[in-house]
Amino acid sequence: MKVESLIKKLDKAHEGSRKLDTDITKMIFPEIAEKRADDLQTSKETFWEMHGIRTRIMDYTTSIDSALTLIPSECKMYALYWASGGMPAKAIISQSGMGVFIGGGYSYSTPALAICVAALKARYRPLATKAKDW
Repeated sequence: MKVESLIKKLDKAHEGSRKLDTDITKMIFPEIAEKRADDLQTSKETFWEMHGIRTRIMDYTTSIDSALTLIPSECKMYALYWASGGMPAKAIISQSGMGVFIGGGYSYSTPALAICVAALKARYRPLATKAKDW
């Protein structure tokens, strides 16, 4: 999946989900693989593995703390706006010399989803493109 497609998917989401968390993880860590437990033939247990070590998918789309880990180290969280009563959340991430990346602002954006979108824009912007072009 291309980053633009994932961002559109996140923008349209009404709430976070494990499927979206998995899509984000696969984008950031393409070497992660879903494995099936071998101990029982009938077992449907699956787990995630990267470089031979079991790992877990973080709750990026439902946890503000997890979503914040997506922000590149060269960027800073500038602002996060949200209010109860149906107001959409908006996240603004800034990067010196590149402007700002905005996520959220849509009718169903949650704080975690807004951060995910802004962080992915900051991570995967075309290198020659200023943030305002996103």
